[in-house]
Amino acid sequence: MTVAFDTLKLARRLEAAGFSTKQAQDTSEALAEALTANLATQGDVQTLRAEIREIELRLRAEMASLRAGLIRWVVGVGIAAVIATGGMIITLGTAILRALPHP
Repeated sequence: MTVAFDTLKLARRLEAAGFSTKQAQDTSEALAEALTANLATQGDVQTLRAEIREIELRLRAEMASLRAGLIRWVVGVGIAAVIATGGMIITLGTAILRALPHP
């Protein structure tokens, strides 16, 4: 993006306000450099958008991987809980049967 900046017009206005010719020219040139040095071009914006898109895709892939790992972990914990509960039921049943009088 290009900004139209008339250094001559600014220098003339500065001179009219009391600046010396040299001060007015130097000031207007310095201001023009400062205003145009940090402007992003359309190409800069497109490059930045591409980089952001690339990061977004990497993050989505990482989130999918984490989601799959979390699902595996939850399923594993669920299976372990079922096995532990089954073991407790069997142990409790065995203890009850041993506690009952035998004929």
